[in-house]
Amino acid sequence: MSTSSSYRPEIDGLRALAVLAILLHHAGVAWLPGGYLGVDVFFVISGFVITRLAVAELADGRFSPRQFWRRRVRRIVPALAALLAVALPAAWGLMSPDQFDTFVRSFLGAAFLVPNIVQWTQNGYFEAAASTQPLLHLWSLGVEEQFYLLFPLLVPVLWRGGERRLRRGLWTLVVISLVVAATLVVTAPAAGFYLLPSRIWELAIGALAALAHWRPGVRAAQLWAGAGLVLILVPMALYGPKSPGPATLPPILGAALCLMAAGPQTWVGRGLALGPVVWLGKVSYGTYLWHWPLLAFTRIHLADEPSLAVKLGLMLVAVALGAASWRWIEAPIRRSADPVLPRAGVGTAAATLAALAGALGLAWGLDAQGLRKLTWPGMTPEALEADFADYQHLRRAGECHMTDETFEPTPFLAAWDCPATDYEGSKGWPVALYGDSHAAGFAMVLRLAGRNPMQMSAWACSVVPSRMRPDCRALAEKLRDAARADGIRTVMLVNQWQPSEITPQTQVEMELWWGEAFDRIILVTPLPHVPKLQERWLRWPVDRVAAEQPDFSTVEAFARARTRIAGSEVVLIDAAALFCGDRPGCSVHDGAPLMRDESPHLTVAGAMQMARRLQDSGLLDRLLP
Repeated sequence: MSTSSSYRPEIDGLRALAVLAILLHHAGVAWLPGGYLGVDVFFVISGFVITRLAVAELADGRFSPRQFWRRRVRRIVPALAALLAVALPAAWGLMSPDQFDTFVRSFLGAAFLVPNIVQWTQNGYFEAAASTQPLLHLWSLGVEEQFYLLFPLLVPVLWRGGERRLRRGLWTLVVISLVVAATLVVTAPAAGFYLLPSRIWELAIGALAALAHWRPGVRAAQLWAGAGLVLILVPMALYGPKSPGPATLPPILGAALCLMAAGPQTWVGRGLALGPVVWLGKVSYGTYLWHWPLLAFTRIHLADEPSLAVKLGLMLVAVALGAASWRWIEAPIRRSADPVLPRAGVGTAAATLAALAGALGLAWGLDAQGLRKLTWPGMTPEALEADFADYQHLRRAGECHMTDETFEPTPFLAAWDCPATDYEGSKGWPVALYGDSHAAGFAMVLRLAGRNPMQMSAWACSVVPSRMRPDCRALAEKLRDAARADGIRTVMLVNQWQPSEITPQTQVEMELWWGEAFDRIILVTPLPHVPKLQERWLRWPVDRVAAEQPDFSTVEAFARARTRIAGSEVVLIDAAALFCGDRPGCSVHDGAPLMRDESPHLTVAGAMQMARRLQDSGLLDRLLP
């Protein structure tokens, strides 16, 4: 195949196929569960296009990394900057404080070319919380941007040995990256999904397709192009939401086959070159940029999942915005004869980043001054802030609960001083308490009930030893040593409980490990959760929130796992029954929010109600007089 830079409309047609699959998948059409594979097709196209241009310039002796980067900046940055400029005020006006904090990280990641790394540290692509992150989709742009930084440095080095050496180098990249992807699918799926090392092979396959000199006859080209289209479409119709890594090989090879064989002499090539299809391909970049923020901000505004009709309508709006982006931003910059624009590169990118950072700083400043009046029904921003201060005070955040998410426990442990001594008049209670932020919340309940435990808790710390991060294990071992030194023989364990932790095996493992240091284990069962609760507090009337039925699936799964353990001496506190009582919903009582979010973390009012129930039941006196 020629490596010239002549225009091929079927490439834009393939872009149209990829973006259409993504739009329909994200709109929730049931018959395209693998539509996200359109992103992988985009990776192949990107590798193909930039390699064609680079090889043509290398052959003429005029390839320049600086010029390559300038072209990429001109292609990517203007439309991206427009999106970020609109997304920032929308996020500031619509998102809850927690959502806005997450958005800020994503915004900075997008501005500094590392959105995929930021998303990797925050959550998985297919998790429910991801659906309200407006910049989640920019992870794929981060992969491409990082590849573009490396590509013009690597290719000239390999080219010195000729095209054959370049192909060998690219094949080496494919093999190494595939091995990495296959390994991470098992050991670290989120890293395998988001990070460049496990994605390079997809772009490199596109690069190898650009270097191919294969010219099949018309009949063979018809067959190979048709096979390529089938390899793309069938996985999109069959794959579920978690088929990453090497499982994407069929659509990757299918895209490569289409790029190599689907010329104008084939029916696939002619179909991809149809005018409307090519047009959609031309506007695909802007369409992709806008489609996910439209969905995410709509979910945030409604505090609910939009209907299929609404989501399909939003995808049409995304196409219109993509067309506007192409007409007034992308195409004029690419076609401009203005001598300033060809020199646009690092300077333009730096100026854009500075402007976006300034806008973000302004938003932060306005937020700090309390000008963003998002709050819960019946509560002023000042009252909400005071409630949060009480919440942190009663949990002893920073003192007994490690709030530092750098996972460095040394400073916290050096200052930790949380034995079972009197705390604001509460009676000292010889019980050690360990777990995650829900354990800190239950410590708040205990203090309000007049019991002050020896508390050691931290964000997302599992009580199952094999699931503990290194910092969590350091905290757990410190608690065991401190309890032993103080003669405390009872431990109370509280966790949110991930589905993979709710098995008889992990429960037995937990009992054996904690039983080495304690004579009695008290296990607090999970609370139910109300989906999207924090966002619904901001946008729904109290009576509508109160009418929402909580999700007891985790509670029920935990109960099933416990019934399969024979001979256990662990004492259970049924938190759900204690907290909810006979109320049909658990989130509201007398108009007051009892849960802060869907996890759920209790409000101070919720903790007070649970403390009263504990006191009235006499449960704590029976457990440990």
